[in-house]
Amino acid sequence: MFPVKTKVIKRDGRKEVLVPEKIVVSLLRAGLDLENARKIAISIVGDLIFREEVESKELARKISNLLKRIDENAYKRWFIFMKYLKSRRKVLDKELNSSLKDYLKK
Repeated sequence: MFPVKTKVIKRDGRKEVLVPEKIVVSLLRAGLDLENARKIAISIVGDLIFREEVESKELARKISNLLKRIDENAYKRWFIFMKYLKSRRKVLDKELNSSLKDYLKK
């Protein structure tokens, strides 16, 4: 791939450089073939090349829209995985908040 300067704004507010390889890996995990995974990553990077920042939600939406057009089954697997990650984050946030409250009570 080529160097990218666009930063992804994570859900918690952190910013990190958009890494096209992360897109490719997540698509491979969803069962998409390498060629199409790279095509989607290149398309996403090309779409965002002149932007300084992109929210992770928007990035996920762009990926899912392209993936759905290319491979419906891979899209479903990717979507399920993304839902799993979202639910897992909620559980971790809840546990962290509970632990923090307990700590502050002491």
